[in-house]
Amino acid sequence: MLAVAIAVELVSAALPRVGTAAEAPPGFVAVTQLGPEHTQAIEIAPSRSWFLTGTQATIVISDLRTGAILRELTSGESARFTRMAISADGRVVLARLARDTVDDTETMGWSAETGAPIEDAAALALPLDASNWTWIERKRPSPWPFDVPHDLQAEKNYLVDQRLASLVSLEKVQSVELTDRQGIIQVTTGGEAQDEAEEEVWAYHVYFIDLAQKKIVADASGKTLHTFCGRPHGAFAFDGQHLLLAPTELDASSSNINALLVDMQSVPPLLKWSRPCQDTQVSGMEFRRGLVVVWATPDQVTLWDPATARRIIHIDDIHGSEVLTWSSDLTTFATGFHEQRTVADPHTYGVAVIRSGRKLFFPTDAEISEIRLGEDGSKVFVRTDSGWSAWDASTGAKPSSFAVPAATRSEDDRYDWEVAPASAQSLTLRDKASGRLLWQATASDGAAQRDFLIVQYADGRVLASEGAEDLVKFVRGFEVLPFEVSRRQ
Repeated sequence: MLAVAIAVELVSAALPRVGTAAEAPPGFVAVTQLGPEHTQAIEIAPSRSWFLTGTQATIVISDLRTGAILRELTSGESARFTRMAISADGRVVLARLARDTVDDTETMGWSAETGAPIEDAAALALPLDASNWTWIERKRPSPWPFDVPHDLQAEKNYLVDQRLASLVSLEKVQSVELTDRQGIIQVTTGGEAQDEAEEEVWAYHVYFIDLAQKKIVADASGKTLHTFCGRPHGAFAFDGQHLLLAPTELDASSSNINALLVDMQSVPPLLKWSRPCQDTQVSGMEFRRGLVVVWATPDQVTLWDPATARRIIHIDDIHGSEVLTWSSDLTTFATGFHEQRTVADPHTYGVAVIRSGRKLFFPTDAEISEIRLGEDGSKVFVRTDSGWSAWDASTGAKPSSFAVPAATRSEDDRYDWEVAPASAQSLTLRDKASGRLLWQATASDGAAQRDFLIVQYADGRVLASEGAEDLVKFVRGFEVLPFEVSRRQ
């Protein structure tokens, strides 16, 4: 077993700047612009000025022209939305709610302009058999013969049996999927001449087909959508001009775009806006020793300072360990290491240390259960089943004798924190003694393919990390202001 440090690589010492601060103007509130994952239903308001996207946990009201999120309505714990609708006058958002495993038995309503609950929502609701309801929980059309898994030939045969084959190039069909509209399916083709693109990834086409009327309701080319994130789409709305789509994969890969808008009256059709691509399958978030810790994947972690919205460090090659610590002066960071390349190879254990722009590896003879660092990070202390070991964090030299420092004291026990149940991207922090909300942090877990942190303090301040200003809007009713309007220097 090697007893010296192995230098792995140099790490950039450049740190991002502190975030930008702003306050909402009077009457406005700050709203983050991500939206929940996996949109399952979309509905356009009668005024064509705003629209809904729905999941079982959250219904989002957004501006149709810009895509800006105006407000979010949540189902609450142990409950889920099954379908949603908009009143005929466009003033009320309606939803059916199911609790636990029971079918939907409650009708809820909110003001579209303010998000305030409507007490007599049931009296305003449309009949439950009305087509105006958009299903969040998918309902299969009849007949729908596919079991999971099903093969491509069975899907093509279904199109033939339903007398739909003439609407698409049958030999080009890649998939047939359900949508949020009962009686409308989505057919995706690939390699049609009309979709020829510079990159093959965009050479696809999506058709939304009415089973009863045997006609295409709306369609769009991958050249227009210019996204492979979240295919197939599944949820859509079309008012004759605006085609709203929600690319959400129907398997466990979790890639999704909350919504995007295509102007179908433009020639050729024009993508007006698109929310960022998200992947939240294995993300996690916690508050530890005064920092926000965001795990994008099991092998990547980012540490943020919520007081400044500054990224402290991003570590992207953690191997088989959840042990993570850092020095009090934030100069040294250490993670456990455990790797077995193949079943025939031995296990490799150790600790990876980042200090002064260098990343080093110290091997151990067993799996690491704890890491401690001196106050200035100059020494690394590691505990395994065999006991404690120590190294100089800069040179890798092992001291002839050492005293293990006490575990780092933390003020974490003064606070209660929790991750929002509707999203793995949001964490709230409260004072434990009083229960008072201190702040809410929203962090990247792959959204927009960039790291960011947005902190909304109880006193109205908002901090956005460098480059994340576009992910915050100030909203009052249907009026939207950019973050920069009220930024503090």
